[in-house]
Amino acid sequence: MLHHCSKEVQPYSLSKTDPNLGEILALIQGSFTYMEGRIDLPSSVYDLRLEVLAAHCDRGEIWAIGTPLSAYVFLTLKPERFYVGKLAVAKSHRRQGMARCLVEQAERREQALGLKILELETRIELVENHRIFEPFGFVKTAKTSHKGYVRPTAIQCKNGWINRFRYNGGGTIFSTCPVRHVADQFRNGCRRLGLRLPEW
Repeated sequence: MLHHCSKEVQPYSLSKTDPNLGEILALIQGSFTYMEGRIDLPSSVYDLRLEVLAAHCDRGEIWAIGTPLSAYVFLTLKPERFYVGKLAVAKSHRRQGMARCLVEQAERREQALGLKILELETRIELVENHRIFEPFGFVKTAKTSHKGYVRPTAIQCKNGWINRFRYNGGGTIFSTCPVRHVADQFRNGCRRLGLRLPEW
């Protein structure tokens, strides 16, 4: 369910020539310092340059909140879904609903483009981040590995609607249902059968 964001936290989009891209770069590199020494492979945020952000504005979208800038999110169009990346809020502006407003903006863009899924990944070591996105409707759907790694390095999360086929005895019924609903059904089914739930 989308909520109304106040005027003070209303997201706006950035173009490749936007002067705020410099603020975005500084905020990105400041927001992800807590990962240092905790994740393997190291974060790519320190490899970002202004030209990389400008190129992303051409092939994807960057949405921000505040003047001066205090929160941002990167959106990348993928087949049938929007990938949500580099979502962060400046430490001085947290707990003001900015992250929720950016996720809801991503949902609006998803719906406007006729998509059904938002997807994101969070590093497997950052267990506190695994819980952050649950109130926004994201559920853990898979473990993934970065190139060159055999072990899982990230948790994939999804939010939205998926296609479902079920047989009711008289034929196959096609419908759509929320990702969270399918995840809940899976967990409940495992519990009823006494099966061990996947460890995330």
